Amino acid sequence: MMYNIMSTQEQLKQAMTEVADKQKTYDENSVDEARAKWDEASALVQYIQAGGRSIHTLHEARQSENDARMLLDDAIKNAGHLQLAKREREQEQAKNAALEAERHAAQVEHAAAEKANFRAEAKTRWLAAGGSEHSFGEQFESLWTDEVRRRVQLVPNEQEAMRQKLAQSGRYSA
Repeated sequence: MMYNIMSTQEQLKQAMTEVADKQKTYDENSVDEARAKWDEASALVQYIQAGGRSIHTLHEARQSENDARMLLDDAIKNAGHLQLAKREREQEQAKNAALEAERHAAQVEHAAAEKANFRAEAKTRWLAAGGSEHSFGEQFESLWTDEVRRRVQLVPNEQEAMRQKLAQSGRYSA
């Protein structure tokens, strides 16, 4: 009696290992890969039916198509949720990339406007102080670098004061 139980447990373990070996692991690309195999097998069947020559017989091609279809169905059943998650993640990444590109373009446009406004004001001050346009052109980049450095080093209260000053100038909205 003990021998039968031992044998049954061993058979159970063996059956479980066989099932585990047969069980496929799926990932987010499994459905796409299975669909590609099925499409290829279907195309072969259609080619043979249309009179095309092949090393496969029509029966072998149909069997291959059926096997591929079963693989696809199995992949959809077991990995469809992974594929859906992948597509959603890709859509989210594309949306975030578009938003980031939009944000970057707005920042670049704003920076260019800031530099142009600073250039006009600095040139007016430079010429009023008796400088020449040529010397201003030579010195502008260093003036702009100093201005950017000064703006970055502003404490929050000074930044707010600068923002209010710019809003009062009429060039910017608050």
